[in-house]
Order: sequence, then C-alpha cells, then structure tokens
Amino acid sequence: MKRDFETGRRERALGFCAALTALLLLACAAATNARAQSPEDDLQPPQQEQPPRPRREGGGPDLVRLLNLSAEQRAEIARIRREVAPQTRAANLRVRRARLALEEAIYGAVTDETVIEQRAAELAAAEGARSLLRAQTELRIRRLLTPAQLDAFRELRLRARQQRPPDGRPPRLGRRPLPPHQ
Repeated sequence: MKRDFETGRRERALGFCAALTALLLLACAAATNARAQSPEDDLQPPQQEQPPRPRREGGGPDLVRLLNLSAEQRAEIARIRREVAPQTRAANLRVRRARLALEEAIYGAVTDETVIEQRAAELAAAEGARSLLRAQTELRIRRLLTPAQLDAFRELRLRARQQRPPDGRPPRLGRRPLPPHQ
C-alpha cells in the first residue's frame, strides 16, 4: 500500500512537471507565431510599461513573458517541441492503448489474474517511457535557460505548488471541490 501511495505521489509530481513543460512549450510556440515588431514601432515614443500579465489566454502562466525568453530561446524551444511531438504522440497512444487493454482484462467477460498483471506491467512500462520522454524534454529546455530564468521558473513552480490544495491534487475544474478529509 505504501508503494502505491509513493507511486501515485511520484506520478502526480511528474504530471505537474509535464504540465509546466507543456505550458512553457505552448507559450513559446505562441510567441514564435506572434507578429514581428515593425520598424515604425521603434519610432513611437516609449509608453509606460504595463505590469506583466501573469496568465495567458488559455489560463496558464505566460512563461514567455515571465521568463523573458529571447527570440533564440523561443525558436529553439519550438524546434525541440516539433522534434519531440511525434514521440510524445506515440507515447500517449501507447499509454492509452495499455490502459484500455488493462481495463478490458479487468472488466472483460473472462478475467485472468496473470493477464491483468501483464497488462498492468505494460501500462506501467508505457507510463514510465512517457515520463522519461517528458523528463528528457524538460532537461533539454532547462539547459536553454539562463541562471536568472531558471531561478524565476523555480519560483513559479514553488508558487504553483503552494497554491495546490493540502492533498497535493490539482484543482478539480468544473466540479465541486472534494469534501475535507476526516
């Protein structure tokens, strides 16, 4: 039972890191597609700077702005994202198929404990491979950040972690909150 708890805790932590990476990648992709500044904009008098908007349209943090990523960093992150996208899709598909196979083994007309254990092991291997791919991608992106950007990113992760409910689960969107643990 303790092992299941630790595994779930580890999966939630990896899920949180994956979500942050996805947000970073999405923010970078959006910034890459943004229009370039025209030369006439350089002739305009400087306007009073607005404080950075902490959230982008999709609801997640605007990491491009908050981390002040350079054009080169955004381009490299977009390249990494394009490069990893087919592997990510394949890993996600493998996890989905393994999960369905496990559910079929559990709830199908014929149940065999050995088959269920095999399907559970296949699902664990698929999830492990997906987690490894995410970790490797995050590491590649981390290596692009300056020390100041890395410090800012760590601070954002810490704040996000502190805003989570005491049970460590992400907020339940569109549903009533869970009752307090008794």
